[in-house]
Amino acid sequence: MYLLYNLALLAYFAVCAPLVGYRVWRRGKPVGRIGDRLGRPPPDVNPDCRPSIWIHAVSVGEVLAARALVGLLKETYPAHRLLVSTTTTTGQHVARQLGPAVDAVFYAPLDFPPCVAGTLDRVAPELLVLVDTEVWPNLLRACRRRGVRTLIVNGRISDRSYRGYRLVRGFMRRALAGVDRICAQNDLWSRRFQVLGVPRERLTVTGSLKFDAADDAAADGDADALLHTFAFAAGRRVIVAASTLRGEEQPVLRAFGSVRRTFADALLIIAPRHPERFA
Repeated sequence: MYLLYNLALLAYFAVCAPLVGYRVWRRGKPVGRIGDRLGRPPPDVNPDCRPSIWIHAVSVGEVLAARALVGLLKETYPAHRLLVSTTTTTGQHVARQLGPAVDAVFYAPLDFPPCVAGTLDRVAPELLVLVDTEVWPNLLRACRRRGVRTLIVNGRISDRSYRGYRLVRGFMRRALAGVDRICAQNDLWSRRFQVLGVPRERLTVTGSLKFDAADDAAADGDADALLHTFAFAAGRRVIVAASTLRGEEQPVLRAFGSVRRTFADALLIIAPRHPERFA
């Protein structure tokens, strides 16, 4: 089954590589350090091959969710290097702002055995923490063979992913077999992991890390303080359309027009999901 997975992955990248190249050339969309993707992160990630804890967070949302976990892990295991990887360039930018608790930030490797092996050699993790549900079969398999403990936090399985995973339930059971503990966000997603073959004793429902990482300034009682931070007048109504994709802003603008007819001082902030659309 792993052979079929690797062949499918190879075919996928063969098809997608020209598209990625076009986007880089046409839109200036960055892809991150190629060496990291191929399993050759820079030596300063772990120069002395000290035992480390590797946290993988795909993009901005996952990195922000991991903030509370980063501080706790560093406090509990001060002798270990704490390393964070991301998949997206936006996630990489946010991860580099996590502070001194993080020793290094790099891009996660492609899930091909040679790329995974090269990264594990350099990172030398004793624990791999996957934020949300990043199921990379070759990475999990390599960790299991090397005796690296693995943990999924903020675990979730969306309806769409669940339908796909059930079609390859046997393979998913094998891929998840080496995960030592899965911390699911709720009972529904915990049950879905069980359907995919994860024993109940390896599952814990913990809620969402994003609530643990929420800034105190975002609390309702501090709304005016938050407005002051951005130089907005106290009490002003602010609407944020966050993580928008192309084509979603027009209906937001139409709806905001209706809001302005009732609240003339209302302010709309649009924050596109992809940074190349900021301008």
